[in-house]
Amino acid sequence: MRKKDIAAHVAKEAELTGRDARAAVDAVFGCISAALLRGDAVQVAHFGTFLVSTRAAGAGRNFRTGARVEIPPTRRAVFRAGSNLRDGLNAGAGG
Repeated sequence: MRKKDIAAHVAKEAELTGRDARAAVDAVFGCISAALLRGDAVQVAHFGTFLVSTRAAGAGRNFRTGARVEIPPTRRAVFRAGSNLRDGLNAGAGG
């Protein structure tokens, strides 16, 4: 599913014009992006949490030369599904 598919679904469900739905979807994603860029987490009840995770610096190896390479710390956006979503995904999954 792409962003335009989400906007089309929002337009249908909320009885909005396509333009208004696209603006709403863009606003939501913009808000989430801005919060993550500030380092804040975004919690959506009954859905999950978007947060920033920091991977520590470390050492690696260049596979071609075998030389030691320092890997800098990095930040990445992470999504952790809430219990309702997790339970729904795993319902009937067997095990």
